[in-house]
Amino acid sequence: MKGASKTIILSWFILAQVANFFLPERPVWDENLFLDEVMRFGENYVPALDEIRTLQSPMGPVYFVIYGLMAKLTGFSLFWMRSLHLVLGLFLLLTVDRLLKRCRHRVILMLIFILNPYFLIMIAPLLYTDVIGLIFVFAGMLFFTEYKNFVLAGIIWGFAICTRQLFVIVPLAALAFELYHFIVNKEVRWRALPSGFIPFIMFVPLFVLWGYDLNSGAFGGGRFEENTWAAFSFSLKAFNYSLILLGIYAIPVLYRKFGFIFLKPSYPLAALALLLSIAGFPVNVNSGIQYGNLPDTAGLLDILFTKLWYLKYVIVPALLYWGLIYLIESVRIFIKGKSVFLVFLVFLFIILETVYSYCWDKHFILVIPIVFMISDKIRKDEFKLISLRAG
Repeated sequence: MKGASKTIILSWFILAQVANFFLPERPVWDENLFLDEVMRFGENYVPALDEIRTLQSPMGPVYFVIYGLMAKLTGFSLFWMRSLHLVLGLFLLLTVDRLLKRCRHRVILMLIFILNPYFLIMIAPLLYTDVIGLIFVFAGMLFFTEYKNFVLAGIIWGFAICTRQLFVIVPLAALAFELYHFIVNKEVRWRALPSGFIPFIMFVPLFVLWGYDLNSGAFGGGRFEENTWAAFSFSLKAFNYSLILLGIYAIPVLYRKFGFIFLKPSYPLAALALLLSIAGFPVNVNSGIQYGNLPDTAGLLDILFTKLWYLKYVIVPALLYWGLIYLIESVRIFIKGKSVFLVFLVFLFIILETVYSYCWDKHFILVIPIVFMISDKIRKDEFKLISLRAG
């Protein structure tokens, strides 16, 4: 199977480029949210500070600078911009493939990542912001975990949070890992600290330029209300939904254990899953949101749950039960000092998704490879949930 994952990636790239020929020379779906600003940035090779200060988006400027340059170089052709975007998508997939190189069934895991509808249909070939941001996140992870070049990891993650501020959880996970290392080993890894601090230093100029705020705030008119601090609030529905999705993404690696847990259940965990389901049943997860104009459902899985009628009252608690088991197994290997950085990152993601203004399946693209890697570590370390070992 050597090289099979590269073949799958190349096949995706060719097919996506073919699909690009059939896309209209006009914005599609959420491209409408970005393209006007991309074209504005594309008027010059290097944007002026005032363009960044008045950025008409709640995100950082890096995406608009890079894609504005694409627009300038391609004569503002959407076809050629999407073609270059797909080249970046190719680089993203190669980076993910590198991260998963030690995982069992890497080919299947790459296929699952590529066939995720949010990657296959939305992130590429459409000019969404996710590709460039995820490249920075995953490339930084390679330099942090594999190459041990902590300065370069910090610089790359700095570009990540200057693309999408929510990626701040990645350098925060790095800092949490260094704190963990200090507590356990009574040693400060001075050479590793830049990976966590450099991203924040890189964001400071934007913070000052935007009047000591995390985004430009220049869009006004009630736009992007869902991306304001006022929209943040705790949601048990979002917490439960996050556990379910993370557990589902762990199944391709831990599939042998998935069925076993229902044959020999942990009754305390099953009861907890039932109580959590009653307190915050994760269907129509975004219902009741007061800011923005967002659908009640969090994505395709949520929509599927709504179509299951009464079956959802069995399937959802069962999946939440599995999600809790995955969470506990992650904590177990964390306590043993394995995959500490990755587990910190997943925990921070759960916290973010729980308090963020809205929950969306597409957000989970960030942690799918990380869930794969943690699950593979759980598999190699043997699945040892105490209640499952009895009998």
